[in-house]
Amino acid sequence: MKNSITKTLALCLAAACLLAVPASADTIGGGTISADALNLRTEASLTAPVKLLVPGGAFVLVEEQKNGWTKIVYEGTAGYVSSQYVSYAESAEGQYGFAAEVTGTDVRMRSGPSTSDNVIGNFDEGERLSVLGVSGSWLKVATESGASGYIRSDLLKYSAGSGESTSAGENTPAYVNPATLGEQIVATAKEYLDYRYVWGGMSTAGFDCSGFVNYVYKQYDYSMNRVAQSIYTNDGVSVDMDSLQPGDLLFFGYSGTSVTHVGMYIGDGQMIHASSSDGKVVITDLEGYYSRKCVGAKRII
Repeated sequence: MKNSITKTLALCLAAACLLAVPASADTIGGGTISADALNLRTEASLTAPVKLLVPGGAFVLVEEQKNGWTKIVYEGTAGYVSSQYVSYAESAEGQYGFAAEVTGTDVRMRSGPSTSDNVIGNFDEGERLSVLGVSGSWLKVATESGASGYIRSDLLKYSAGSGESTSAGENTPAYVNPATLGEQIVATAKEYLDYRYVWGGMSTAGFDCSGFVNYVYKQYDYSMNRVAQSIYTNDGVSVDMDSLQPGDLLFFGYSGTSVTHVGMYIGDGQMIHASSSDGKVVITDLEGYYSRKCVGAKRII
């Protein structure tokens, strides 16, 4: 009986020790961002705070894909993005633009992404290596001298743009992204593409035109009047059509005193809006009908 109790206590202590050790997230592959820009959020939710904006074409590490969300690492900062805008591959090489630090002692670098590949170097805690690529749970890294090889991702932590190190999978913002607030707002608006149109709606259950722009801007602590005419009359500052920036609001109707519709300029002669004729949130070129009926633009931020 005494031996049995001793064994049980030993098992409990071992389990407690395992629970006390924070787990690092393994990578599962890599990818590139297919959107023009994409919000990196703290959690897998459209209502979660935005950490920064990931530019289109950026190389990212991928840690998880689940329920329409992908957990990525961009320039050393981990967070969540919509999966539909990530071109995923189990193996990928590119310009990742950040470093990784070794977290253990005598960590082995191998010639390939497998424990059966030859050991070509050993590294101790704190040594910094450039990230060149990913293959499943292995990162391809390089030393300052240019020698490259593979180390398991759970034996590394990432160094973000600020130079601060963050463990793989942490959700701590690393630096202030230089992208404009307008571009971030547009990226948020695009996350609601194809949500249905509902007259009077201003939630994810359905939007009308002014409800949509209100809902998106409210996520950045901006409030405005409820209907398109009142927004045009009372909110923001007027801007010329040849000076439009992403995030500016566009108004349509028969005159400045008869505004019936509002959309958000996203750049390249396009707007995003909740369209009653399409029955959903869509992106539309500013030509034809919308070019003729546009009565002005306002900048809210």
